[in-house]
Amino acid sequence: MVSAGQLPKLALGAVTNGQIQLILNVEAGVRHIIESSPDLIHWAPIATNSDNSPTCIVTLAAPADLNFYRASRNPLPLFAYALATQGNLDLYGLGVISDSWNSHDTNQSNNGSYSAYAGTNGNLASVSGIVSISNKSIYGSLYLGTNAYFSGSAGQVSGQVYTGARLAFPDVRLPTTDANGNPIVWLPAPGTSASHSFTQSGYYVVSDNGQIIVLPGITVTLDVNVSSYSPSALTINGGTTNAGTVILYQESGSLLLVGSSGGGAFNNRPENFIYLGMSGVTAIVVHGSYLFVGAIYAPEANATFISGGGPNAVLGSCIANSAIVDAHCIFHFDEGLLTFGPYR
Repeated sequence: MVSAGQLPKLALGAVTNGQIQLILNVEAGVRHIIESSPDLIHWAPIATNSDNSPTCIVTLAAPADLNFYRASRNPLPLFAYALATQGNLDLYGLGVISDSWNSHDTNQSNNGSYSAYAGTNGNLASVSGIVSISNKSIYGSLYLGTNAYFSGSAGQVSGQVYTGARLAFPDVRLPTTDANGNPIVWLPAPGTSASHSFTQSGYYVVSDNGQIIVLPGITVTLDVNVSSYSPSALTINGGTTNAGTVILYQESGSLLLVGSSGGGAFNNRPENFIYLGMSGVTAIVVHGSYLFVGAIYAPEANATFISGGGPNAVLGSCIANSAIVDAHCIFHFDEGLLTFGPYR
């Protein structure tokens, strides 16, 4: 569970020539609806913001009588970037650092599996750090917060470079109720410290680094309370047609994911493995020459992606406090996360 983040701020600007100006401060790239009401009971939509600047001016005809205004938004996708950080984003090497695809589009995937499609929505973002991309290229746009700085050139970005963007990556909280509002009962993970095989959907506590195995069609939410978590293996069965799903919360410490070339543990869509690092998680390392298929959200953790000497690809998304990415790693943002991934 992730809190809502920054709420929109609506203020009154100038009132002149029969018009009023409303000043709307919002998150970058987020559509907000402005509504009006004569009595604070009945509300009607009257305008939407349409740009990516942190401050949007909306001009309206002044009402003849007393009127009230408010701004609101719908729930937002938790994962909207290929790679985003609160602070510094350091990318090394040559070539492309990010692009996009859609695991739910048959023209951009092989029945849900990545098929080398290279779209231009591989967006990157930084709230207040330095974005250094060496000689790499971004197939997408770059969003920079008020205190963020881009050390590259506009020619390295296929889309736009937005400055002064309002970005929000709120902390993760462990859920206490399920989707129906019922209190969650956390159960010990089945199996032994060497292996946990999940055959029933539910909520489980993991207290060791044993292998995680999830059967087809099974959805498990895991509370990991291991301070140095490095599962010996993670297998999600069912392919892309009937995949199991893992939503993994880690309370504190560090995460180490180690893979080898051709590893088959991630034969699924990115939405089927969601890692949520709470505020106590300070470091994440993804190491190995393989495809990581999933989405990582840990806004207080420093993330490092090490290829191990060969190609390394992240199929999905990553949001962290900072990120260091070596020369052989590329991020393929799955646009399917915008619709089928978690919301905040």
